Amino acid sequence: MTPNSSDTPEETLRQVQSDYDSLIDSLPICLLRKDIDGNPVFANRLYLEFHGTTPDELPGRSELQSPGADADRFQREDR
Repeated sequence: MTPNSSDTPEETLRQVQSDYDSLIDSLPICLLRKDIDGNPVFANRLYLEFHGTTPDELPGRSELQSPGADADRFQREDR
């Protein structure tokens, strides 16, 4: 849905955020966003399902909890 000129800024922001969330959750890939320190701050639905976690469990989750070779690769790529 596209925001229109009669929407308040808050309504426009909510709509844009909803569209973004829908797009990210429909991607056929696992997506994890991290902050500058490498801490996870967001993951899409497929990532959460694949790793058996929830958005509430993401903060503080270490990539060391990922399958062996993946954890090593993720740490190398973040450096």
